[in-house]
Amino acid sequence: MCTSFVNKEKNIIGMNFDNNGMKYSIKKNDSSFVILVNIEGRNMPSFGVTNEGVFINSQFTKENEEGKYKRTKNAVHMTRLVSEILSKKINSGEIETILEDKEIVNVPSMSCHSMLVDSEENVWIVEPGRPIQKHPHTDSSPVALTNFSLYDYKTKNEINGVGIERYNEIKELLNNTSFSTPQEYFKLLRNVSQNGTWKTDFSLVYSKDENKVYYCENQEFDNVKEHQFI
Repeated sequence: MCTSFVNKEKNIIGMNFDNNGMKYSIKKNDSSFVILVNIEGRNMPSFGVTNEGVFINSQFTKENEEGKYKRTKNAVHMTRLVSEILSKKINSGEIETILEDKEIVNVPSMSCHSMLVDSEENVWIVEPGRPIQKHPHTDSSPVALTNFSLYDYKTKNEINGVGIERYNEIKELLNNTSFSTPQEYFKLLRNVSQNGTWKTDFSLVYSKDENKVYYCENQEFDNVKEHQFI
């Protein structure tokens, strides 16, 4: 299970990667910063950000029948969407068209949803099988995502999945706390970090103003590393 957020007023994106023991690795270069997860011997992109400020992730959520894997000409599965955005096969200007024209589905035996941010700070919540929710760049409200359907929560007041406590805490902190530097957002990520079956193994803060990724592993929130895009 994971937690992610966007603070548009400060041009900040943050994420906790909560892991149940899967092996992961970091792939970083001048073009992108990507976390790969090893699934059945294959390193698959889980989340990351490009040097143009495009961010996408995949977070586990409760299975949705309408979002299950299907093979049709019009369907794009989540892993492909994440991979092609982070590799820039899909550029920022094409994102909205693809989301409008294609049906986003899950991969077999997995259920995820996604927070997607383009280079203009438009934000989409992509939930396979449910309508895509757009938060345009003109809306400065913070956006957060955990592991329940935001569509069901906002339209039917139903919580399908888990993570409402983390979601509420993130929203409250973003609305009521002033952060002076990107590093200070790790205090927020520390507050919603997890242990147990799902343990926070990796935390990331991206500053668009600096075009820099700050990150730490194993909840070492006082040992933050940096990756500067050129």
